[in-house]
Amino acid sequence: MIPVFRMELGAASPRARGRQIGETCRVAIADARRRLRAETEVTGGVDEGDALARMDDRPPELAAELTGMAEGAGCTPSELLQLQAAADGRAHVAPGCGLTTALHVHGAGGSMIAGAVNGGLLSWGVVLTSHCVDDHTIVALRSLGGLAWAGVNSRGLGVMAAHPPWGARVLEADGWQITLRRALRQHDVASARATLKAATRRGGRYWLISDGADSEGIESSPSLFAVTRRGARVAHVHTDHYFDAGLRARAGVEVSPRSYRRMELASSMYVQRQPENVEALFDFFDALDHTHGATGDEKVEDNDASVLGVSVKFVAQCGTRTLHVSSGESASHLPTRMVAASQ
Repeated sequence: MIPVFRMELGAASPRARGRQIGETCRVAIADARRRLRAETEVTGGVDEGDALARMDDRPPELAAELTGMAEGAGCTPSELLQLQAAADGRAHVAPGCGLTTALHVHGAGGSMIAGAVNGGLLSWGVVLTSHCVDDHTIVALRSLGGLAWAGVNSRGLGVMAAHPPWGARVLEADGWQITLRRALRQHDVASARATLKAATRRGGRYWLISDGADSEGIESSPSLFAVTRRGARVAHVHTDHYFDAGLRARAGVEVSPRSYRRMELASSMYVQRQPENVEALFDFFDALDHTHGATGDEKVEDNDASVLGVSVKFVAQCGTRTLHVSSGESASHLPTRMVAASQ
């Protein structure tokens, strides 16, 4: 079972909340660093020089949080940045990075953003935190040593990111996580979109944002920004390749057949199943993990679960301001749940 660390950090200062995360996850972070070193000796997936971005480039709040996290974990900020760099788009083909499926659904549970990651850094452990900032609360799903992969705030805004591979060299390991955290401080889809568009973007990313009244799927690169899906009641299904033709043509990286195959399967299964609540979404992702041929490999019996392991799944409910996380089969594992209290 993939470990889930759950922490309610309240109004602690950025450095104090980072320190608490680091202390709680100290053993898991050390293990993840060892595993990353072992993998990159074989793949060369993470260059330490890329991970050593200047701390001064980060917003003070997030720089302090990262510093506190390193203090609590007994390592340096640069070692945490190496973990974050392994989750970035340029290392997507390495064993340390997995296959992401993103989904927006409007059903009985209202507007929901859901995602599943197979075989990525989230399979080494996930961290679910809540903290207060300004006049609202942010609930965030993190990788070990990370700032956020997905989240929901007490205004009902949900945001997640996936990583279509991008050929350009990425020099700042956590740039997209900084952008995601900034988006989670906004009030609605329009302000979150403006935040994403104004950010300095160093790689390729797919963003899914919803506030219950509206939702959008957005694809971006360092120079391009495209809204590819729009509508509060429209289902969005996305995997690790671009929809936008301009972005696809300029990505400069060959996309794994897994992404296309999983997209086909997820779309077909969504139409058949029509998952409308949290439990149905977890069941949907479980079934997708075990669909024959999901990996795109030669053996017909291969599936994502047998090759990459069971996915980490999450569902952000905009109406209830709730983030649910499951690190195993939903039939045998009750999801961890955290709520961002309403204003």
